Amino acid sequence: MSIELVEHINENDAKLINFPKIDGENAGILHEFLVEEEGNNVADNVFNNAIKALPYFVNPSFNSDNNVLSKILAIGRVQSGKTSFFISAIAFAFDNGYEIAYLVGGTKNTLRDQNYDRVQAYFQNNEKVKIFDVNEVSEEKISALLSCNYKLVIVSLKNSADNANLGKVAKLAKYFSEVPSLLVDDEGDEYSPGAPKLFDKTGRIGANHDLIKEAIYSLNHCTYLSVTATPQANFLINTFDAISPDFAVLVN
Repeated sequence: MSIELVEHINENDAKLINFPKIDGENAGILHEFLVEEEGNNVADNVFNNAIKALPYFVNPSFNSDNNVLSKILAIGRVQSGKTSFFISAIAFAFDNGYEIAYLVGGTKNTLRDQNYDRVQAYFQNNEKVKIFDVNEVSEEKISALLSCNYKLVIVSLKNSADNANLGKVAKLAKYFSEVPSLLVDDEGDEYSPGAPKLFDKTGRIGANHDLIKEAIYSLNHCTYLSVTATPQANFLINTFDAISPDFAVLVN
C-alpha cells in the first residue's frame, strides 16, 4: 500500500488529530477490498484523498468542557470518487477513536439507498462494523453493540421528519453525546446550508440545516464532513453560520 502523508498546517491545534493513524485494522480491511475490486492504483488514490482530510478531524481524546467540533468541506468533481472517499474516511475515523458515523445519504431515496448499499459492500469483510438504517435501529441496540466494541454506520435520508431520518439522527446524537462521532453529509450543498434570510421571518434557517446543527453541536466530539461537487452555497453562507466550514479539502 503506497500512502502519502500530507503536511498539516494546524499541528499545534490540540483539538485535532495531528498524527492520525493510517495503518489501522478497519482501513486495512477496506484497502484490501478496494484493491480486489479496483486495483492498487485506485485503492491508493482513494486512501490518499481520505488521508488529506484526517488532520482536520477532531481528536476524540481532547479534553474539553465544551462541544469540540471540526467542520470540513470536501470538494470533488462529479464521478471523482467522492463516495469512496468518504467511506474510506469513515474507516480511518474508526481507527482513530471514533465509534459512530452518521451518514446523511442525500435528499432522495435513490441516493440514500445507493450510499447504504455502497457502505454495506465496502465493509462486508469487516465483522466489527455494523450498518443500519437510522429508522430501523434502537438506542438499546446501539448501546449493546457499542458495549461490545462494534463500530456503527447509521444511514439517514436528508429529511427533517421529527422522529425519523434527520430528526432521529439529532435525537441519537443527544442520547450518545459522549460517543466520538463523524457526521458525513453527502451532497452537502442541497438543503443543508438553508436560507439564512428566513431566520428573521421564522426563527429558523431551514429544517435540515437546523437538525444538522442540533446533531453536531450535541456531540462532545464531532467532525462534520460535508461532501459536494458544487460548493458555492457552502462557501457563500455567513462565516458565523453554525455549519460554515472550518477547512476544505479537494478530492482528486
